[in-house]
Amino acid sequence: IADIQKKIGSQEAIISYFVGETSTFVWFISPQKVIMEQLEAPDHIEKALRTFNQHFKPDHMRALLMATPAGKDQAFHSFVQEGYALYQHLLLPLEDHFTLGQTLTIIPDSYLGYLAFETLPRFWIKGEEADYRRIPYLVKDFAVGYSPSLALHLNLQQASTGSNAFYNYVGFAPTFPDEDLQEPDSLLALRSNFLQNLPFAQEEIRQVAELLNGMTFFGPSATVQNLVKEAT
Repeated sequence: IADIQKKIGSQEAIISYFVGETSTFVWFISPQKVIMEQLEAPDHIEKALRTFNQHFKPDHMRALLMATPAGKDQAFHSFVQEGYALYQHLLLPLEDHFTLGQTLTIIPDSYLGYLAFETLPRFWIKGEEADYRRIPYLVKDFAVGYSPSLALHLNLQQASTGSNAFYNYVGFAPTFPDEDLQEPDSLLALRSNFLQNLPFAQEEIRQVAELLNGMTFFGPSATVQNLVKEAT
């Protein structure tokens, strides 16, 4: 642990999750401290995550555009309520250890990989106005990053400053199938139903790669194997 603390940034904190069969654990690692907390049962958190993610689906957004003022208000308050509930489950137990402006590198596990932590409200907001701009999103107070594993994150940091730093940028734009899955409650179904092909993703990545002298991987080549290969 001491070696890990020496390798992470001075203004960085690692938040690493482990989802077990009956319990969920989270580690908070910064240069100054190491904290471990046991969270609520995994099935409870997963259900809350699935409900919250419905707000980001295209069909929900299209329906919201056509909704009545009362319907928009209800959707807004549901978003805040459900997002804050997830914040309470996953991040509030660690909040006393945060430093304002700190970079939070989140290493999710299992279904937590499908949660955009930066969109979670840090506290409940009062008032009836449905204005998403005034929500106290986590990203308003902290830089939020992600990594699939602690080892990979530390290797990437070392490679970016060492002699193996061949590229300033590597961009990935995978594509996701639209076919329905036979097991709607599985993690694979969650991925298929939630992750959408991003418009202009390839164009944006290509332009950034040209500016930063980087590499790109699109479609079938945007694989985990290529990610690991370029990151090591």
